Amino acid sequence: MRTLIIINNTPHDEGVLQYSAQIIAKSSIESTIMMIIPKKQGEALRNAETVLAHAQDRLGTNKLQKKVRIGSPVREILKETKSGEYDLLILGCLPSPWLECLSPGSNFSQIVEGAPCSTLIVRKKAPRVKRILLCDSGSEYAQSIRDFTARFAELINGEEQATILHVMSQISAGPGIRGEQLRLDADGLIDAHSPEGELLQRDIEELKQSMVNTDPKIRHGLVVDEILEEARNGDYDLVVIGAHIPVGWRKFLLDNIARKIVIRIDRSILIVKPNIGF
Repeated sequence: MRTLIIINNTPHDEGVLQYSAQIIAKSSIESTIMMIIPKKQGEALRNAETVLAHAQDRLGTNKLQKKVRIGSPVREILKETKSGEYDLLILGCLPSPWLECLSPGSNFSQIVEGAPCSTLIVRKKAPRVKRILLCDSGSEYAQSIRDFTARFAELINGEEQATILHVMSQISAGPGIRGEQLRLDADGLIDAHSPEGELLQRDIEELKQSMVNTDPKIRHGLVVDEILEEARNGDYDLVVIGAHIPVGWRKFLLDNIARKIVIRIDRSILIVKPNIGF
């Protein structure tokens, strides 16, 4: 997995390096670590090579390209992601408050939505990723989320436990969903061969091929509230959601639900983008 790691010589770097070290340790592909310096910060520019060398030591690999860019973080990150054919961008939550961090039009939002690759936003340190919450809405891009999560899990050593979460909301229930199915748990939906049960069964089978222990789970209620509550109660190291592309666009957007999750969640989150051949 070709990875672009962004550091900026702040306390957020520690978490970014912890996650990155787990991901690139088994990768045979050279990754890139990049530091971006605003034009007027001469001292930061002089120290950049030292900061990058220290970061490489923390990552424990020689298969790493080090880059320093001068200018706007948004412009330089997007330029690099679009030219480097990366699979994953890893960066820490910016110093601004979370509610501002991903507000529409913010710098952070422009990076997440403008990068053609999946993005991992690191918000907490995690020496070892053990518990993953995979949020599968059953959208047209659900297969991309499964595939990427499986690849991700194969790269991080250990016995990962992935909870596959689907939220049953009566507001969004389709016409083929019977009332009693809205009250069933995961095992009940699988046994009933409902659309949600079939979705969970596919997730289980595909993740097991990557030796990931799975636990299907159904929650009932409002999607954002249920995902946030599960993330908090389950003490997950990583939450996985998907991005989408509006019809007629060539750009990823965070829909209203995904944006609320990313803004309000208090732990690291992976936003998976399907491979659509940019």
